[in-house]
Amino acid sequence: MRAELLDLALMQDIYQTFLVHDFPAQEVKPFSAIASMYQRGVYFGFAFFEQDEIVAYAFFVQPENAQTVLLDYFAVVSDRRGQGIGTKALQLMREELPFLDGIVLESEDPEFSENQAELIKRNRRIAFYERAGVRMTKLGAQVYGVDYVIMYFPLHTDRTDAGVFRDLKMIYSAMFPPEILRTRITTYRDRAKRG
Repeated sequence: MRAELLDLALMQDIYQTFLVHDFPAQEVKPFSAIASMYQRGVYFGFAFFEQDEIVAYAFFVQPENAQTVLLDYFAVVSDRRGQGIGTKALQLMREELPFLDGIVLESEDPEFSENQAELIKRNRRIAFYERAGVRMTKLGAQVYGVDYVIMYFPLHTDRTDAGVFRDLKMIYSAMFPPEILRTRITTYRDRAKRG
């Protein structure tokens, strides 16, 4: 497997071909928002290839001068799931991002699942990340009404939950204008105490 850094045109192609089908509609931001962040220099992505076929992709938010990034979107293409590609892609990120301390991840909070099938899906996703070396934090976030647990993947340096919280606040500040941060984004130092 190899990784290729994406230009904006390839990012848009992946967005239209895969991403809009791989994520729930409420989690898919308009491509114009991605393009705006890309043009401001705070967004980048990789496609992961086996031979010449895209088998996975990852989009990231990286605030200026930050040592951590947010894994904004990560998916294995639908017909290649269950073959270990996601795990390989996560490990390849460590090689492709040697200048970063780690990756912050949002994963849909199982506590807010609407049904048993959704609960199972969310728990499987978290278990996948944990098997790959991503650790659960006590942190949580609500973004546009979607509740997330916050996880951290140490690439080269681990972070305390307090450090991950600071990183998350910086990342969200790079992603959203102040009005949206005030009205649509909530972060929790301890998601068990939210309320």
